[in-house]
Amino acid sequence: MAVTQGQGGGGTSQLHVDFKNNPKKTIKKLIESQQLAEDPATIAKFLLYTQGLDDAALGDYVGDGDEMCSQVLKCLVSTFNFRGLGFDDAL
Repeated sequence: MAVTQGQGGGGTSQLHVDFKNNPKKTIKKLIESQQLAEDPATIAKFLLYTQGLDDAALGDYVGDGDEMCSQVLKCLVSTFNFRGLGFDDAL
């Protein structure tokens, strides 16, 4: 993943602002500029490990319903371990 993530300071980068305003467009721009591979697993890792992304925007992206977003959601969910948890705890 070639996207440069802000370090230290806890400031909000343009990436964070863009993602909050339009997550799907931001992901598309990162792919088009070859900063992110057009691969569900890679996008899922980006979403999971990029600190400070807006949670609501992330939910909007994975809940979008198009094929790529659905595949990204599956990749994200596959990273979580729900074994031994009751339904309420898993949610």
